[in-house]
Amino acid sequence: MPKPGVVDNAVYVDGYRVDSPPTLEQTYDLQKRRDGLAWIGLYRPSETMIHSVRSHAKDIVAPASASAAQVHRGFCEYETHCVACHGASAVARERWVSGMEPAPPYLLDATHRFKPRELFWIAKNGIKMTGMPSWKNSMSDRQIWDLVAFLEAMPKMDSQTYVHWRAAGICPLLSARPSPGPLPTPRP
Repeated sequence: MPKPGVVDNAVYVDGYRVDSPPTLEQTYDLQKRRDGLAWIGLYRPSETMIHSVRSHAKDIVAPASASAAQVHRGFCEYETHCVACHGASAVARERWVSGMEPAPPYLLDATHRFKPRELFWIAKNGIKMTGMPSWKNSMSDRQIWDLVAFLEAMPKMDSQTYVHWRAAGICPLLSARPSPGPLPTPRP
C-alpha cells in the first residue's frame, strides 16, 4: 500500500485512497486503529441517518399487532406512494428512478433494518438530502401505520403475492390516480 501522501494525484492515508469517501469498513478500521491521521468528523450519511431516525423515533409507540385488513390497506398505500421508487417482490422500480441519487433502497428487508416506529417516522417525516419525501401532509397516521403493517408483512409473503394483489385490483381507486414521478417528456 502507498505511504501517506500524494501518489499519482491521489491522497493516501493508512493505505486508503481519500479523494473519495472511504467505505464503511474502512471508516471503522481507521477509527479502530487510530494510528496515522485522526478521522475526526468522518461519517457515512447512511449511518448518520440511521442514528437520527432511531433518536427521533424512540418515543413513538407502535400498535401491538396488525390485522389482515391493515396489511391490505397498507398494500394500497405502498402501491400508491412507494412502489414506483422502492419496487416490490417481483416488481421493478420505475425506470426514471435510476436517475435518483442516492438510489432509493428496495424495502423487502426494511423490517430487518428498522423497527416499526422507525419506519413510521421515516414515512411521516421523510429523509433529508434524499428523494424520500415526508408523507405527513398527504397521509394520516392510520395510513402510515397501515403502510408499516404491510412492510412488516412483505418479507413473509410469497414472491408473487404483490403481483397477484395488484392484478386482483384490491385497490380500485388507484386506477383513477396518476402514478408518482415525473411526467413523461414528449419526444419529437
